[in-house]
Amino acid sequence: MITVFMFYENLEYLINLSNKFVALHLNVRLLGLDQYLSPISIRFCQSHKPNIIICGTSYNSTLEKLLNYKYYSLNIPNESQTTTTLILNQLNKLSLDTKYSHKLNMFNFKKAIYNELILLKFNPNLCGTKYLVDCIVLAHENPYSQLNNLDFKRYFNKLALKYNTNTQTIIWNIRTAIDDMYKSTNSSFRKDKFGNASYITYQSIINSLRLL
Repeated sequence: MITVFMFYENLEYLINLSNKFVALHLNVRLLGLDQYLSPISIRFCQSHKPNIIICGTSYNSTLEKLLNYKYYSLNIPNESQTTTTLILNQLNKLSLDTKYSHKLNMFNFKKAIYNELILLKFNPNLCGTKYLVDCIVLAHENPYSQLNNLDFKRYFNKLALKYNTNTQTIIWNIRTAIDDMYKSTNSSFRKDKFGNASYITYQSIINSLRLL
């Protein structure tokens, strides 16, 4: 099910529009609506990340600056029946495309991993950090399974094919990124973030962050 939030100056129109897509039994969940770009609604969207934002055209550019994640935008240029029908048809099409919402969620998941690694003092410009993100995404496919060496080998083989290199280079770059993080932090930081102050393995990092 895809999630939706709506911003438009005419609240009555928004209510009528929401009633229509509820009546049509679309695979859509309305998270909220607002006449204005109120701080409360903006914070709600930043936190809950609705897949689709339906809004008046005058709100578009401001929302792009305020919302720090990727979403699909549907515009309300006017309140005509043609506009209403177009929005309902687009919502129906998107709700039936299960790959669409997954693609958006995966984009935001990767962004969350990058942000978490940066908080852990990983250098986002290093290839090894990028490879770590890819490994965590692959591990996220089965977040509660017990990973073993064969799983990591499979991940590295996939990355080697993706980046036209070999598994040794993938592993070397990941370890280089971890070494860089290690040199950039002190023992108390590592103890607080990783549970121990000694060398942190890529296995432990992937295992912990795949559950984000």
